[in-house]
Amino acid sequence: MFWYQVLLVGSVAQDAQKDEEKSRGSIRTLYIISGILLVPLSVALSILLGWHIYLILHNKTTIEYHEGVRAMWLAEKVGNVYQHPYDLGPYENLTSVLGPSIFTWICPISRHIGSGLRFRTSYDMMIPASI
Repeated sequence: MFWYQVLLVGSVAQDAQKDEEKSRGSIRTLYIISGILLVPLSVALSILLGWHIYLILHNKTTIEYHEGVRAMWLAEKVGNVYQHPYDLGPYENLTSVLGPSIFTWICPISRHIGSGLRFRTSYDMMIPASI
């Protein structure tokens, strides 16, 4: 979206010089309408990107986030502390979602996940090795 804004501003600046030579009101109107539509769309997509980055860093889905809000409220009501079981820390969450190699984060592959039926939890790290 940012790239489209740069192109739009550049086109408006370039056509402003040409507009002095010829009267082209329809093109200028098109630029204004495009700018009016592009700014709110960019804001909305930026907010959505930020939300999904937050979810990845906490290793949650949207449903798990909303369930966690309720679980946190219920835990605080009885005096307990709620912790999401799949939150392993920001770096571990990133590697569990996008893969262990930083080079594949742009185009994630799913070979690292395993069967998809069992995932690491924070409880796995707390259990001592059996004797």
